[in-house]
Amino acid sequence: MKKLILILGISLFAFSCNQDWLEIPQKGVVPLDEYYKTEEHAESALVALYKEVANRYNRGAGSQNFSYSPVTLMFNLPSDDLYHGGAAPGSSDWAQGINEFRYTTDNETVRSTYRSFYMMIYAANLLINNYDQSDSNANIARYVAEARVWRAWSHMMLAIGWGNPPLITELLDKDARPANTLFEDVMDFVINEFADAAEYIPSKPNLTDKNSAVRLSKEAVYSFMGKAQVFAGRYADAADNLKTNVIDKGLYDLVPGEEMFNLNHADGDGSVEKVFEFNNYPNTSLSGSVMGQLTLGQMIDHWHWRLDRFVNIPTAVYNSGWGCGQVSGEFARALIENDGFDSHRRKAWFYTYDELLYELAWPSDSEAPTLEDKKKDPKRGVDPNGAGLFGNEGYFMMKRVPLMKDKFPTANIVLSNTVIMRYAEVLLLFAEASQMSGKYQGEALAALNKIQQRAGSDHISTSLTLEDIKKEKRFEMWMEGTRFPDLVRWGDASTVLAKQYERVPYFRDLFGIDGRTEHEGVVDWEGSEYNANRDFGFKSNKHERFPFPMLEMQINPNIVQNPGW
Repeated sequence: MKKLILILGISLFAFSCNQDWLEIPQKGVVPLDEYYKTEEHAESALVALYKEVANRYNRGAGSQNFSYSPVTLMFNLPSDDLYHGGAAPGSSDWAQGINEFRYTTDNETVRSTYRSFYMMIYAANLLINNYDQSDSNANIARYVAEARVWRAWSHMMLAIGWGNPPLITELLDKDARPANTLFEDVMDFVINEFADAAEYIPSKPNLTDKNSAVRLSKEAVYSFMGKAQVFAGRYADAADNLKTNVIDKGLYDLVPGEEMFNLNHADGDGSVEKVFEFNNYPNTSLSGSVMGQLTLGQMIDHWHWRLDRFVNIPTAVYNSGWGCGQVSGEFARALIENDGFDSHRRKAWFYTYDELLYELAWPSDSEAPTLEDKKKDPKRGVDPNGAGLFGNEGYFMMKRVPLMKDKFPTANIVLSNTVIMRYAEVLLLFAEASQMSGKYQGEALAALNKIQQRAGSDHISTSLTLEDIKKEKRFEMWMEGTRFPDLVRWGDASTVLAKQYERVPYFRDLFGIDGRTEHEGVVDWEGSEYNANRDFGFKSNKHERFPFPMLEMQINPNIVQNPGW
């Protein structure tokens, strides 16, 4: 269970033939009525559940199952903090359309994300519905509790995204057509499930235990519960829960500012800040295709820079990228104004073009050893003769860009863990819950200051204000799936996202153009208004919730579509 990467192979067959020879028991097959009987079966089902949740989170479900994480896209792209970019306007519109609020109910990312969560729920129900939580066997009781947590977490994410999703607690037959469940009822269920299940799950044993980052601990469950309580508006309950059940226990901490860069890379796996992450562990006994199911797949290409527009690639970064996770200039400038240019957080999250050119190692460094040489080196940077970088303002994401040292040595797979929650989010949820409820004001301000001080920020709050909490949440949790849901629940989405993105620029290097002998990056806004004559941008009373997929609406007459769709 420590690595949670075992592969469960169960084949279930039923034959109804008269020939006696067809009734010979098939070797290696476990009949359904003989399964879900023992502790060993329960443990295998739990391993299968962890694998299913990680696989669906990392790689989705449906036509794009092999390539990207629709969950990551769906909760990050509708944000003012990044451009989708890509090759050009309209490329990968199943993602770019979400970034610009042009997507429809038949969007495959919407469909795959929605389906992924229900596949997680189905895998959890297989275990929950076949074992008794009150079993005298403590291990079985724990396995069922962990399944309940993942079922509740999946419902929480569905409620945050879709508002009123069906609540599924049983194994449905093929004819079932479940109806919507009210947001309040889903969140009641989620919070109660987290609270009940936590009683059967052990605590994290100590601050530095790495195994508790990849298998649910009691404190991780209470952290999830705190998030659900905040989204449900139960601020006093969230403040009490997060303080008593997580923060006061001292089992998590923030890594030092100098180590922030590692938080989304393999060097940061299992750190003291990780509340939970899926363990993408290099197991040489698994085939490349199976191991690939346990990683982020081509999401690593998705968030990387558009590398075919460069003349070469820095030696430290992964060598494949599509340019779909570009830093918005507005976000970069806001963070720099708040933190200062030299903050740990700014350096960990993104680089400027000059830093990219001159502070990263390039294959041509031996030919250009000095800074002056590098400025004149034609073997680095964005190709001046190419199309430039679409959706880029001269800032380059480092937070989620894969590194060569994250790469598995014998396969084209990056194996840094998939972060689901870290302690920084817990502190920010506690600060908000306390500010909104009026509880623990001094401790909540200290939690907010802890985030700011670790970041190396120039701005240290002297009072606990919602405005400062909002800013810190935006800067600290950038690209971790929180910005859009936060804007919606704060009521800020219609203002912040109304013109998302009317204008999208290109970034170019003028090296060699008109006799220039040094690199010079420029933001080119010419022709950037490609969305001007299209329906784009956040629409009130529509985009607050994702749409139920068209396919779901076609096969399930009991689902009521969200407003505006």
